[in-house]
Amino acid sequence: NEPGNFSFYEGRAEDLSRFAPASFDVVYVNSTFHWVQDQAGALREFARVLRPGGRLGISGGSGDFVAVHERIKADVLLREPYRDYPEEAGPKFLKQTDLERLLDEAGFSRREIVTNTIVKGARNGAEMIEWLDTSSSGKTYGGIPLDLRGRAREEMKLEWDKITTEDGI
Repeated sequence: NEPGNFSFYEGRAEDLSRFAPASFDVVYVNSTFHWVQDQAGALREFARVLRPGGRLGISGGSGDFVAVHERIKADVLLREPYRDYPEEAGPKFLKQTDLERLLDEAGFSRREIVTNTIVKGARNGAEMIEWLDTSSSGKTYGGIPLDLRGRAREEMKLEWDKITTEDGI
């Protein structure tokens, strides 16, 4: 295999200053845009580094749909004593109208938005917890202290187990 014409960099989507303007044909953000705190700033940076006619792809959750696993997580974290520890920098899932506004503001005039409702499935509550723990950058439990996380984890697992069928969640 020949090495590809690509490189990997770690950084913040809101600050792509290491890259020259119009230096990319494609910017693709997969399952991470909802973790970007300054989404408008990130879109401005994507527009800046894209060449004319370049393409932006964003794949991730939508604020127009709340999956059952997210609803259960949110419900548990609103209970005592967890509600005293709000999530400081949780995911920001945009509704399509909000995304379109931000794209307009960043200068993306041509676009095609495809919304697919993808629901995470799991065999049971324990598998759902394991998936959330590994896929949410350690932010499953919001801002609750470490000594309460085991209890919150068990409460979430019990709620998911209540809706588990023979096909799973």
